Amino acid sequence: MKNFLTKITLRKIFHFSAVIFFGLFILLLTSVITEEVLSPNCNVAKIPVRGEIVGYKSGGSEDWTDEAVAGDIYNLIERADNDSEIEAIIVEINSRGGSGVSGQELANALKRASKPTVALIKEEAASAAYYLATGADKIFVSEFSSIGSIAVTQSFSDDVEKSKKEGYNYNQLQTGKYKDMFSGDRPLTYEERQMILKELESVHDVLIKEIAVNRGLEVSEVAKIADGSDINTKKALELGLIDAFGDLYEVKQYLAQTLGLSVADINVCDDAY
Repeated sequence: MKNFLTKITLRKIFHFSAVIFFGLFILLLTSVITEEVLSPNCNVAKIPVRGEIVGYKSGGSEDWTDEAVAGDIYNLIERADNDSEIEAIIVEINSRGGSGVSGQELANALKRASKPTVALIKEEAASAAYYLATGADKIFVSEFSSIGSIAVTQSFSDDVEKSKKEGYNYNQLQTGKYKDMFSGDRPLTYEERQMILKELESVHDVLIKEIAVNRGLEVSEVAKIADGSDINTKKALELGLIDAFGDLYEVKQYLAQTLGLSVADINVCDDAY
C-alpha cells in the first residue's frame, strides 16, 4: 500500500513539474517572439524631443506628452552611445524651446557622443531646441520647418492692479533689498529691470557664442540674426545654421555614406529605444 501511494505521489509530482516546465517554456518563447516583434534588430537610435524642454517632469500633471524631459533624453543619448549594437544617433526635434540649461546639457551630450549624430527637425526647433540641435554633427530640416528664435526671455506678470481693485494691500517685509524682486504683488523698479536685462544680455551672448562654435560660424554672423525671430530655412541653409533639407530617408542616406553601409543596412530603432 505504501509503495502504491508513493508511486501515485511521484506521478503527481512528475505531472506537476511537466506542467510548470511547459508553462515556463511557453512564457520564454512568447517573450522572445514579443521582443523580436517589438524591438527588431536596429543599429541607429532615434530619440524624440517633443514639446517644451524641461529639466524635470512637471509635478502637477500626469500628462507629460507635451514635455521633453532633459534628464530622460540625456540618458537615452548616453545609452545609445554605449550600446555596441548602435552605430549612430538621431534626435528628432519638434519643440519651441524651453530651458536654456537643458538645451546646453543636451547639446553637450551630443557633442561628446563617439558615434555620428544627426538632428532631424520636424515642424520646429526654436530657441533652446535649436541650441540642442547644434550639438549634432549634422542638422536636417524640412523646407517647411520653423527654426531659430535665438534669444532669451524672462518675463512675468504681476497682480498689482487686480489687487488694488479687490482691496488687497501688499506689506513688504524682507532683509535683502532685492529679495522680493520677482514678487507678483509689486511692479519692478527701474533699477531691477536694468539688472535683469543685463543678466539676460550676458546669457544671450553665451548662447550666441556657443551656437557659433557648434556650427563653426563667426560670432558676429550669428549675432546679426539672434533677435528672437524665426529664420527662413533657405536663409538658414545659406548662413550655415543647418546642413541640408530632408526627412528620415535623407538622414539614412547620409548615415549610410558616413558609416560605409548601404541604405538598406540602416535600421532605425523606434522612439521607444
